[in-house]
Amino acid sequence: QNPAENSVYSMGDITALIPAEEVDICILEEPEHLNWYRAPGESWTKKFKHVVGILHTNYFQYALDQPAALVRAPAMRLLCSWMCRAHCHRVVKLSGTIDKVAPEKELVENVHGVRGTFLNTGEEVKRRLLDTSKSDPVFDKDAVPTIYFIGKMLWSKGLGSLMELLKYAEESAGIKVKVD
Repeated sequence: QNPAENSVYSMGDITALIPAEEVDICILEEPEHLNWYRAPGESWTKKFKHVVGILHTNYFQYALDQPAALVRAPAMRLLCSWMCRAHCHRVVKLSGTIDKVAPEKELVENVHGVRGTFLNTGEEVKRRLLDTSKSDPVFDKDAVPTIYFIGKMLWSKGLGSLMELLKYAEESAGIKVKVD
C-alpha cells in the first residue's frame, strides 16, 4: 500500500499466477481503477476468454470536486474509458448515473443483490404497518418525520450536497432534520 495516496498498486503480473485451465471468465471489480497502474504482463482480454468489468464509481464526478477540475475531470473520463475499452469485453455499471465509458460494451445491472437482513427488515416494517392495533413511532400518521441515511459519509460521495439539501429544506419549508 502506498501510504502517501492510501492506495494499493500491483507489484507484479497477477495474470501469470493463474493456471491456463482456469482462464474462461474474469470479473474485474472497478476495472478502470484497477488498471490505472497495471503491472506489465499479459492483458486481461488476452489471458481470459471473456472479461466482465463491474463499475461502481463515477470517477469523472469525483474529479469535478478536485482542484484543477477543468483539466482533471476530462482526463479522468478519458482514462476510465480507455481502461474499460482495453481491459473488458463487457462492462456492467451498477447505476445509470455512472459516466459512459464504453457505450458499445455497457449495460446497467445490480449484480450485487440485496442482503437478506435488508429484506428481513422490510418484512418487519410491513408487519408493523399492517398491525393496526398499535401506533408506530416511525410510520404512524402523527409520527415526527425522520430520515435514515445509509451510505458512505464522504464529501466525494455527496455528503456536501446532502448538507446543502438539508439546509435548503429547513430554510424553504421549515423542515428540521436531526443529523447524528
